[in-house]
Amino acid sequence: MNKDRIKNNQAVLSFSFLPLLVHVTQHLIAYSYFPLLFTLLLVSISIAFWKLRIIKSAFFLKIWAILLIGYGIIRLVLLVLVLLAGNSVPSDIYFQIDIWYFSISVFVLFSGIWLCRRKKYANDY
Repeated sequence: MNKDRIKNNQAVLSFSFLPLLVHVTQHLIAYSYFPLLFTLLLVSISIAFWKLRIIKSAFFLKIWAILLIGYGIIRLVLLVLVLLAGNSVPSDIYFQIDIWYFSISVFVLFSGIWLCRRKKYANDY
């Protein structure tokens, strides 16, 4: 595998963490520290398992891709449900569903699909 492809795969993997960073930042602005603590715990455990060679990078990428796909689908389903429910949804929830929410959901879904299709190159990380 050539070095440019490895750098490209690593860049997309790193970029796939962007929605998680945005989500944590939004909660930090609202003074909610639980998502940050939960994310730090998951990242710490994942890095420890990966460094100790308990899990391989291919398995880690597969799990991460599945989580991204599931998260993206859940967000899109919630978007559709809120839009279908209309006035019966509380206004604070209804006004959080906007183009930004949709774009993050689609980005998460497509990055998960991309990683799932590229997981065969995970041994090159």
